[in-house]
Amino acid sequence: MKKDLLGSKKERFEVLLEDVNSNVQIMAEQSVQQTHDIVEIKKTLLEHGDTLTLMQDKLSIMQMDINVIKHDIKQKVNLDEFKALEHRVMRLEHKL
Repeated sequence: MKKDLLGSKKERFEVLLEDVNSNVQIMAEQSVQQTHDIVEIKKTLLEHGDTLTLMQDKLSIMQMDINVIKHDIKQKVNLDEFKALEHRVMRLEHKL
């Protein structure tokens, strides 16, 4: 009878040990998957960082172009000034 008790205790311990090993295996697999996911996220972040750097460079160029255009527009005659000049020229032509 004592052997039966020891046998059943041993069997319960083995079942419990298998359950613990199974849980540890699942946790190890999850850890591997999470590590893989983290590596992929880091790659994506690096790609986004490169894209943002490129976009910043393009934005800087666009800002410089806009400043040039604004300067060029300031140098041009606006419509009111042109109409006034046209009116003066017409008056001069009528006098001649």
